Amino acid sequence: EEDVVYILIVTPQGKIFVHTFPGPVPSGLIDSGLLRNRRSYGIKKIPYGKDFIFDIACPIQESRLGTLHLGLSGEPMVERVNHTMGDISTIVAAILILGAVIAVLLSRFISRPILEFIKVTKAVSRGDLEQKAVAKTGDELEDLATSLNEMTQQIKAARTRLDDARDYVSNI
Repeated sequence: EEDVVYILIVTPQGKIFVHTFPGPVPSGLIDSGLLRNRRSYGIKKIPYGKDFIFDIACPIQESRLGTLHLGLSGEPMVERVNHTMGDISTIVAAILILGAVIAVLLSRFISRPILEFIKVTKAVSRGDLEQKAVAKTGDELEDLATSLNEMTQQIKAARTRLDDARDYVSNI
């Protein structure tokens, strides 16, 4: 793999046991404290020429046999992370847009019956008792439409009784 810059094993005494460099281990890596025996896993960012390396240290049998170091080139890894972050940003933007569209549609779905109710109540207040509220939502809005229609019918019936009583009184 081209991202792997080196593999080396450091003995518990801090000596290089084996490595994959074609020549000696570069002095910059030795100066970075790479040869210290590690008792736990770790990742260290090490300058390496114009680039940098992620040195991943892994103790072998709890450091009794030494530490395995895997050096990965930093630039391809950063490019992959940036690419992934771009993908994640695109997904988040798509989710936000989808959420906004759903919110608008949901608000219209909820507000449409309420706007209808307002129209009916205004017509009833002007005396038009033939208006009917319609909401086939199967929830409280449908219950409200039914109640509004019943109220309108009761007002219409009361008005009819009142007109009948007025006609009766005027004919006496």
